[in-house]
Amino acid sequence: MHFNIFFEYEETTIIKNLKNKTIREMNWEVANETKTLNTGNYQIKMIKYIGEKIGLNSLSPVLEEAAFLRLNNPEDSLQSLADKINISKSGIRNRFRRIEEVYNSLLEEEKNS
Repeated sequence: MHFNIFFEYEETTIIKNLKNKTIREMNWEVANETKTLNTGNYQIKMIKYIGEKIGLNSLSPVLEEAAFLRLNNPEDSLQSLADKINISKSGIRNRFRRIEEVYNSLLEEEKNS
């Protein structure tokens, strides 16, 4: 009789742990996807602004390549973009950081004029 209670308790604990693990994994996936989309949207905003103000062809060839790659793949992760042009994730991140520097510089110029 006591064994049945023990096994029922163990079964309940296992089910609860599996359910919690599944929920944590789903939350992690949603958070990562949201972060990827937010990053992509911000990068597209910067790229479009640069395009309007000075034209994307004014960027260096590697930055222009990254800009068009992002515009054509708005929902891709940085790793996915990097894989498309055979560079590292840190390499593509660096290119977008440099695009952001151009963007911030243009914003600063506009603010000061």
